[in-house]
Amino acid sequence: IQMCGNSIPNTGTTAIYDIMHHNPKVLSIRGITFFKGGYADTYKEQIKEEKEILKFYSKNSSHDIEKQIKFFKKFYQQNKSTIEIDEELKNVIG
Repeated sequence: IQMCGNSIPNTGTTAIYDIMHHNPKVLSIRGITFFKGGYADTYKEQIKEEKEILKFYSKNSSHDIEKQIKFFKKFYQQNKSTIEIDEELKNVIG
């Protein structure tokens, strides 16, 4: 929780953090967008657009997506030699 600014990290963020503690040679991450751009059409029928998703999380959740992005960006920078990310995630973290 502290790693994400005292908000609860999503499952994907937690999984990445956990995997890295097992010293993988390479960790390839694909398809994680932290909801930027919304959900894919084949995922979650009720809410699709980024603005709606972030509004939902801010009202109904202890997840803070912006804090997770900030954490992941720093974590990625510290582990670039091990973590490979796709272009979509590179665009999210800037």
